Amino acid sequence: MFTNAVVVRISRLLLLCLFAALLPSALACGQSPQFTEPADGSQNPGRGLRILQVHKDGKAERIGIQPMDLLARYGKFDIIDKSSYFKAREAYGGSGDRVEIEVWRGRARLKTSVLPGNLDIETNEYNPVAYQLDSLMQRLDAEGQIAEYMRDVEFKDRSDASKVIEQARNLVDAAERDGTLTRSQILVARIEMIPDHAPEQELKKQKDLISTFIATEPISYCGNLGVEFFERKHFRASIPLMKRYLTAYPDNLSLRLNLGVASFKIGLWDEADEAADNVLRNPENLSAHGLVVAYQNKMMAALSRSDLANSIVFAEKCFELEPNEFYSSAVLLAAAKTGDTEKFNATLRKFEQKLPKEYEKDKMQVDAAEALLLAKNNHDSAARGIVEKWKNVDRIEGRLKSYWGKYPIGDAIVDNWRRLAKQ
Repeated sequence: MFTNAVVVRISRLLLLCLFAALLPSALACGQSPQFTEPADGSQNPGRGLRILQVHKDGKAERIGIQPMDLLARYGKFDIIDKSSYFKAREAYGGSGDRVEIEVWRGRARLKTSVLPGNLDIETNEYNPVAYQLDSLMQRLDAEGQIAEYMRDVEFKDRSDASKVIEQARNLVDAAERDGTLTRSQILVARIEMIPDHAPEQELKKQKDLISTFIATEPISYCGNLGVEFFERKHFRASIPLMKRYLTAYPDNLSLRLNLGVASFKIGLWDEADEAADNVLRNPENLSAHGLVVAYQNKMMAALSRSDLANSIVFAEKCFELEPNEFYSSAVLLAAAKTGDTEKFNATLRKFEQKLPKEYEKDKMQVDAAEALLLAKNNHDSAARGIVEKWKNVDRIEGRLKSYWGKYPIGDAIVDNWRRLAKQ
């Protein structure tokens, strides 16, 4: 007869043996799904979303998806473009059940299931015509960032923007006739071909196109496209799309901050101010960088109203958290405009101490601000001495306008320089 202690030891031994026997099959069940060539003869469909980036520790990475793989199916939906992807996500979003996806890597296919929602990937639409269109739009985006004073000298061989847009429109019109782009892709293309500072008639057309997009596409796609447009500096088009997303997800602070930046970039100062106020009601929810963006929006709105005292307050808050020439120059501009020599000189010392390389690079622009300060204090003779010092700089007015034109009242520095140069 066994004692109780022996029985316990034998039971434990049996359990360990059972666990060891089951371990190989358990490990096998836990293995990641594999890409394999389909036994049923299925082939890569050659359309879908090309995966450009896989976020670390996200769903896609955990199941072995890599950049350049092709997402072709999500549940019962064939993935053809971003619209179909976001519609698929929306369709399964509330179920809580796992959804089967199909991903291709060359001729090998991966079929597996995931929880519905974001796959933690960055993608583009795998479509030859879409790639042609993207190439044209990227050329426009890049050339649109060239400073005006450089366009006829360093970049005199740049493309004619109107011709590039005409080429893109012809490509979209042909794709609509041939069915090589989806309705959604065509709508997005026609929105992005209208730049922020297009004639009023074109902006009205863009507004109508965006209204159609908002009425027909998932909210998540509105948010995604709004962020994409924002990052590509299509600020006017990004605003209504981000606003639409915020109607469903009002607590998205990052999007609210972007909304404020997009607003001041196109001169909607009151909207920038309002966006900042919305997030500053609960500043404890913001990161340090989030606070900087909110203060920056307040700074620009204050400058637009010539509320120079408050613009200095918010610019100094920004500089304290994230030292940057953009904020120190805003203080220099406001101080020069009011003739505040003490504030100007204190800011100048802080700028040089904290950012010596940027200070040296921006010496001409800083001197131009000082010329305005001197003029405001009735020292035109000293101000003209500064202008004389830089008189041989090529296209100096264009350079000053490029630098100071970023601020709502920055033209005051350029106008003063031009006045002194003529005397």
